[in-house]
Amino acid sequence: DFVLKDFSIAKQIDLVSASLEELLPEAEKAGVVMCLENIWFSGCMPDVLLTLKKRFPTPFLGFCYDSGHAHIISSVTKALFVSFNKFICQVFPPTV
Repeated sequence: DFVLKDFSIAKQIDLVSASLEELLPEAEKAGVVMCLENIWFSGCMPDVLLTLKKRFPTPFLGFCYDSGHAHIISSVTKALFVSFNKFICQVFPPTV
């Protein structure tokens, strides 16, 4: 991981969870859906994002799917994507 290499996945989840605990109530009040993106480091892999979604089952938390990042993260399985897919709020197609 180029950004959070000194933090374990568990620590990354805890840090994001702490932020979501503060931010999601405000998003809900404002009627805004917050989206987490599948970027290319381990703390944002679809399985980790699904863990966060389980902790915060509100409809005000969704995912932003970047197909270019998904291509870089070639370990994403079809089954995992299907689970991830139902919470996608935004899709970024690959650019040429």
